[in-house]
Amino acid sequence: MSAHQKIIIFNGPPNSGKDFASDVVRSYIQINAPWMKPTHMKFSEPLKKGAHALYSAFHGWEFYDEDGRKDKNNPTGDFLGLSPRQAYIEMFNALEKLHGPEALGYIMRKRIVRNSFAGVVVCSDGGRLADLVPIIEHVGEKNVLIVEIHATGVTFDTHNDIRYYVGEEVLEKYPKVTVKKLPNRIGGRSDKEIFKILCQGVVKVWLDIEEKENA
Repeated sequence: MSAHQKIIIFNGPPNSGKDFASDVVRSYIQINAPWMKPTHMKFSEPLKKGAHALYSAFHGWEFYDEDGRKDKNNPTGDFLGLSPRQAYIEMFNALEKLHGPEALGYIMRKRIVRNSFAGVVVCSDGGRLADLVPIIEHVGEKNVLIVEIHATGVTFDTHNDIRYYVGEEVLEKYPKVTVKKLPNRIGGRSDKEIFKILCQGVVKVWLDIEEKENA
């Protein structure tokens, strides 16, 4: 078990603001508690890199990973007529068939171990208990924060996403994990600023961060 690493997992449907929240939190920790050396990881990154390499895609995986990029759901020559999302799902299905439902979680655990310098790992795409079990077992229940983002106008059903709001299921198995729910109205600049403050507040309390003056 890791003696010091903490994991923050943002859990929500596509386009709910997970990447934005991850950037906000990582920057907040870097400014106010730089010794924690926060880093950002995605469970899906190895799958996406593998799919792009297999298909010799013209675009890199980051091209389709930008917030709100709808091309991820459209068929493309990059994946011989599949949409990027379809290609990623097929890659995931093959991995799960070979190694079981917790395969992606074990791969993430290996990546976390290799980044042992990071005191806080921020994940922006956690959404299945099977993916989280290897992580929780590695760092311990008390070192995991799950933030469920409930945003206006987006659901997991929109793109038949295999992920879901995982907090309740996690707590049944690991009651010492911290689960928080945050609303995100996804509107104007003021709504975005409110969501930013909410994200910072949850992390401030959980990590017991003393903010720097004028930060």
